Amino acid sequence: MLYAPRFISVMVICGMIRIFLSPSGGLLNLILGTQIDFLTQSSAFRTIYIASGIWQDAGWGCIIYLATLANVDPGLYAAVNIILLLIVNKIASKASDVEFV
Repeated sequence: MLYAPRFISVMVICGMIRIFLSPSGGLLNLILGTQIDFLTQSSAFRTIYIASGIWQDAGWGCIIYLATLANVDPGLYAAVNIILLLIVNKIASKASDVEFV
């Protein structure tokens, strides 16, 4: 039961991919102006497989990324600003024709 949401989302993603890649009215074929059945071409399998995996996991990856950023100590922002200021000053001292405000 723990993996039920993952299983359901895989089925939904597969259905959406089938609709998007349909030769008659699929989104990709409408954009390209063709009627190619991408799901029957073996050369397109790897691209479809990798792209759909990235698309499926992107939402969960964004949630984890944003949750991690929310837990960053605010004191670290000041440290990053000081480090960036030092880097900009070093670049400015080496490039005399560039002015940093």
